[in-house]
Amino acid sequence: MLSSLQLFLFGLDQTISIITIVAAAVVLLALIVVIIIGRRSSNKKRVNREVKNQTYVKDGQKFTYSDALTNADGTMRVTKTEEDRVLKAGKTYRALKNGHILPGKYKVLSASGSDETFMIRLGNFARVFKHGDEIVIAHGQEIKAVSHTVVLR
Repeated sequence: MLSSLQLFLFGLDQTISIITIVAAAVVLLALIVVIIIGRRSSNKKRVNREVKNQTYVKDGQKFTYSDALTNADGTMRVTKTEEDRVLKAGKTYRALKNGHILPGKYKVLSASGSDETFMIRLGNFARVFKHGDEIVIAHGQEIKAVSHTVVLR
């Protein structure tokens, strides 16, 4: 027969084992919760970083990775990519193979978010263009932003 002290110690051993198992389970659950919260937080930081890193600076100019013409809400998006050419209002440019403006097909974009239409002189004719219209510039042809500064993409 077991003495009452032995029975008490045996019961104490079982109690300690149960407490240890419960404590380990609680620690494991807490660790899982911390991991889940950490992943959600890092995903938010990654998304925010991607939004912040949609632009980059090269040679003192700020560029964007996206060439979208409008934002998600449909408003004009004023961005600049490395291939974009800015036409300053009132200055005449000539499309040349080694020039500032190369001959080819371009989208004309507003350089400011407030001007949806603007006037461009292409060759001898001036015409009103909208943000996102396409034009073709031939070799040697002159182009001039008459009313506002515009971007060729």
